[in-house]
Amino acid sequence: MAASQLDQCFSVSSSAGLYHRWGKLELAKKHYELSLQLDPEAPGTRENYNMLRRKLDQLKRHTP
Repeated sequence: MAASQLDQCFSVSSSAGLYHRWGKLELAKKHYELSLQLDPEAPGTRENYNMLRRKLDQLKRHTP
């Protein structure tokens, strides 16, 4: 992977983490998905994305 692509992947993944922390879950999801398109093997991004998906699933189940 080229250095510029690694930089872009890191930037998008970092944005996803911030959105996740700030409670902007749909934006976080979009950024995690984009980051995983750039680097599908990124373990930290994959773990965070899976945590977010579980959280979104819980919210859907508890929302009337």
